[in-house]
Amino acid sequence: MAKQLKSDIEVFADIPFWVFHSDHGEPELAHVAIAELVALSGKISVDAGNGKKYPIQIESFPDASKFKHLEKKVGRSSRIPCSFLRLHSQLSYSTDDLKEIEYSGPRKISLGEREQVFLHVVCYELHATLIDLFLASSIARPGAFYLWQAWLFADRKFAGNQHGAMTSFRDARKRARELQWPPIEMLKTGDVYKWLQEIPGFFGRRSSSRVGRAIAALTHLVTMRSRNENAFALVWALLGLEAIYCNGNIGLKSQLLEKSEAFLRARKENKKRFGWMYDFRSRLIHGDMDIFFQHNGDDAGDEFEKMWNEINECEALATAVLLASLQRLCVKKIYSIEFQYSLK
Repeated sequence: MAKQLKSDIEVFADIPFWVFHSDHGEPELAHVAIAELVALSGKISVDAGNGKKYPIQIESFPDASKFKHLEKKVGRSSRIPCSFLRLHSQLSYSTDDLKEIEYSGPRKISLGEREQVFLHVVCYELHATLIDLFLASSIARPGAFYLWQAWLFADRKFAGNQHGAMTSFRDARKRARELQWPPIEMLKTGDVYKWLQEIPGFFGRRSSSRVGRAIAALTHLVTMRSRNENAFALVWALLGLEAIYCNGNIGLKSQLLEKSEAFLRARKENKKRFGWMYDFRSRLIHGDMDIFFQHNGDDAGDEFEKMWNEINECEALATAVLLASLQRLCVKKIYSIEFQYSLK
């Protein structure tokens, strides 16, 4: 007779202290965005891969002292103020469920080892769900907060740690505001998450449509963590935009310029900046621009600063347009998109 088993799995992610100590109303935006994630508690589930899904509870709390097993792992964060987001789920499964786990290793594994594999997989799936939720939050309220790193536990035993999710979306919002285009709104995280779930391939975390490819590109922006990745951030942002707006490989710049204006709204100011950004990307990708060696330590020189300022500006603008486009798709409840030219 199969034995019934239970386990608790948890993912903790720390939110850097400076999220709540910045200016321009950002702390309030962060609190709202986090509260919207907490409001999804019990309404979403983690897929255990055995045909079962388990509800996820979500909460936020100001420090690690409430959870002793986390406090032991936090280390540096116990001295640096931060807040935490916790995703928790209680699993119920049987020994028969464990026996059904496929394993192709060189030896047979015991039931206890199968249970460890099962819990390990579900812990990492819980972390992936955290990133799914952060993705929805980042589209809804770009740059509202960040996740520095995450700790995974099964039955309060450490199961591993993962990177959090850092973005430059706050810079994108700022640049859009300065240029007065594109229009970036503040949406509800729950609405965006519901929309994402309707995108083909979302649950498999693999794009299978044009909108899906744009979202996949955005996930690479969500998980970037260092300034040195910004050149690739520009590539990912434009990859997402081309997935939405472009057909074929001819006249991509003009397609992107015309269709983004038609879909979002006309640019009334700073019209040349978007074209300059696309030209900058083309020069960078096609080897028509002098670049620094990866290990060049001269990061205080004028040329270095000029290059990175231009890359940062291009990345911010391209990301802003991608975010605005995905927001509008969400508001309009559009899950796939095609453009047609017409004569008037």
